[in-house]
Amino acid sequence: MPQDRSTEFNATHLLDQPEKLLAQADQDGFLFFKNIVPKNDLLTLRKQVLDLLNEVDLLSDQHPIMEGIADFDKVAALEKPTGTCGNNYIYSSVQKMELFHKIAHHKNITSVFEKLFNDEVLVHPRNIMRIVMPAKGVYPTDPHQDFVYINGTLNTWTSWIPLGDCPMETGNLAIMRGSHKAGMLPVIKGDGAGGLNAILDDVDSEWIHFNYEIGDLVMFTSQTVHKSIPTQNPERIRLSLDYRFQAASEPVHPSSLHPHMGVMPWEKIYSDWSDDDLKYYWEKKDLTISNKLFLEDHPELKKYEDKNFPYSKPAAS
Repeated sequence: MPQDRSTEFNATHLLDQPEKLLAQADQDGFLFFKNIVPKNDLLTLRKQVLDLLNEVDLLSDQHPIMEGIADFDKVAALEKPTGTCGNNYIYSSVQKMELFHKIAHHKNITSVFEKLFNDEVLVHPRNIMRIVMPAKGVYPTDPHQDFVYINGTLNTWTSWIPLGDCPMETGNLAIMRGSHKAGMLPVIKGDGAGGLNAILDDVDSEWIHFNYEIGDLVMFTSQTVHKSIPTQNPERIRLSLDYRFQAASEPVHPSSLHPHMGVMPWEKIYSDWSDDDLKYYWEKKDLTISNKLFLEDHPELKKYEDKNFPYSKPAAS
């Protein structure tokens, strides 16, 4: 088992020292914070998701629901599984959960990005939840960079939040320290979420691992290489949140403004929401919408197209 580096890389004490925070972000390509996301919100959302999984009969009846223990036989029989999102019914139901989208806007999170960007923050509405369970076709996510799925501005960051305690043995996220300085990497086909595997032959860096607790958050640049590590407890369902952020003044690709995986239109997602301010909030901003793709500014990367380098069109996120 890799070494837990939570204490060494905890940047929480730098929140009131923006210059040092920026320096660490520039050096490492990521920032890790302990106990920064409100636990009550995360526990409430965790219960909503696990109640949903219990309603569709995927949880073991030998354990409390909040433990998130899968029934192997029932998960194996899951109808039309879609990788790390359950199936279309499950993921559509998740996308309709107001709290799932609301957490991305919490001041504890957006205030960090205000310091990083020195600008108004755009929270991408294309929010992602990973529901990792022992279903057919679910593999650990290969090493990759997020920009291939985002386009828009390179200065887009992802925040990864475990929806419950997530120690390394449960198969959580590992970060390649300093890998953002290698630029955009060529890729080959991968087996995990997103379907792409970055080629790391020329990247000399170290993998950083954490034992995540509920309330923790790691955020990283769109060029920082990261992956999930194999679980030693496949029966324990891993729930996590991916939210993305950028400066509102920089270009955003229109795909980042649509629901993840196109599971349903926004009007259906919003149908039972109580907070009107969260609906279509990005339309109230003066955004620069750009369909321009990374390859257009980097023709030298066309040599990688035979390796499935996907910058001629947005990759599926």
